[in-house]
Amino acid sequence: MVEGPNRVTFDAKRDCSHCPRLEACRADVATVVSAGDTPRSIIWAGVVCRHDGTVIATDREIRVYYDQIEGQRAVERGSAA
Repeated sequence: MVEGPNRVTFDAKRDCSHCPRLEACRADVATVVSAGDTPRSIIWAGVVCRHDGTVIATDREIRVYYDQIEGQRAVERGSAA
């Protein structure tokens, strides 16, 4: 079980895999990408994308990325120790 800020990401990614619209959603992503755009900061068709549009391929990479994002937010709030 995943706890903390990563949990929402893992839950959303898992839910995508059970969505009845998954194949249509994948086609939507392909259309967007073929038009030269990239999904950013989103989980779309079960794929997690960073803020710059690159795909986060593994669960470990998801944890590392979101831990970094949370750390940066803490610094920006002035609450990092």
